[in-house]
Amino acid sequence: QSLIVGDAEIVVTRTRHGAVQLGIKAPDSIDIYRKELGENRKWQSRSSTQEPSPPTEELSARPSSGS
Repeated sequence: QSLIVGDAEIVVTRTRHGAVQLGIKAPDSIDIYRKELGENRKWQSRSSTQEPSPPTEELSARPSSGS
């Protein structure tokens, strides 16, 4: 499964225990910035049996400032 955003393609590379790992494919002319969300956060459970939510990632592609 993938999602095209401009010239970049965001792809699902792996799913495990409800967590999704994403990858990004883009031409070399596009700078890629990666930011992990929730990595250092402690998620509160609504019940003692519910596991915390896994970290999510935010990916963005920005065109390079031409040369």
